[in-house]
Amino acid sequence: MGDTFIREDEGTPSQPRSVPVLWGLAVGFFLIALVGAILIGYLLTTPTSSTAASLIELFQTAEEVPPDQTAVGGVIDLLVNGVGVAGSLAVSLALAAIYLSQNRILDQQTTIQDQQAWIMKRQHVPFLASHPDGVQLHAGRPSLEANSTAKTLEITEGESGTWVSVGVENHGDEAAEQIQLACLIDFPDLEEDPPLYPHVCELEADGMITKPPQSEGALLPPSQGITLLRGHPRFSLGPDQDADFAMFCGDLQKQLLREKNRVRFGFVLIYANAMGQLFRVPLDDAYTASPDSFADLEELEVKHLTERTGSYEIEQLMDDLNWEIPAHAFKSWNDA
Repeated sequence: MGDTFIREDEGTPSQPRSVPVLWGLAVGFFLIALVGAILIGYLLTTPTSSTAASLIELFQTAEEVPPDQTAVGGVIDLLVNGVGVAGSLAVSLALAAIYLSQNRILDQQTTIQDQQAWIMKRQHVPFLASHPDGVQLHAGRPSLEANSTAKTLEITEGESGTWVSVGVENHGDEAAEQIQLACLIDFPDLEEDPPLYPHVCELEADGMITKPPQSEGALLPPSQGITLLRGHPRFSLGPDQDADFAMFCGDLQKQLLREKNRVRFGFVLIYANAMGQLFRVPLDDAYTASPDSFADLEELEVKHLTERTGSYEIEQLMDDLNWEIPAHAFKSWNDA
């Protein structure tokens, strides 16, 4: 099954705590302004009442009324100023609360749109599934027989050369692009400076065009049948992506027969979709090879690898190498 990069749900933005506080302050200042307006109206209509006299006395005691003004006029001026200030504060706080609320709504809408776009994007992805027979090594160019069924892969070998093949089917809704094969290798007895490193080889699909104009590797649209992908496995002579590559059997022969190094190797299918997402499919079990199993050989051939190697978990091999999909192996759409 292909690994996909799934984003966690970001959720809905919560309302800022300052919004209720601003609304509360706005209401409070509005009520103060309202009370002040009521008092002004009361003083204007009944300036000689006992209540008006009490208010005038209260403000005069607080020394808030200028001495050069009449008692009623001074209190009214004071109340007008207070009502103006309270009203201005109420309007300003209310506008600030509305502004923050609108920002929250816009953030919610943006998040929902992002989630919808992400869901639509996730609904159209390639899904490559490998055949139960897994990876196969060949001493000649492999081709899938026309009468092959989904249960068995009947493969014939043509011209000589080391090849690797895997039967796959695209169960997704979108074409898998730039399908390549990552060839992993590990030397469990060497702690540093291994002689060989993982490498990526291009794959071709048996019976179809495999060179799309804007990418490398095989192109496989959604299908209802098994397609045989094939390529020349290889390793790298250095850790850099521009390092020269090594021949598969030739360099394994050197490590097993001459250097006497234990070797583990395996294969991972890597590909992309039209959105630039990268996927991987670990293929079958990896291989583990001990020099003792090949001590009687002078030359290493593909059949020896299939007969004398043991099985090793491909997921464990990926963990041993701390391996991740090499993004540099994929050609950017901007480079097309």
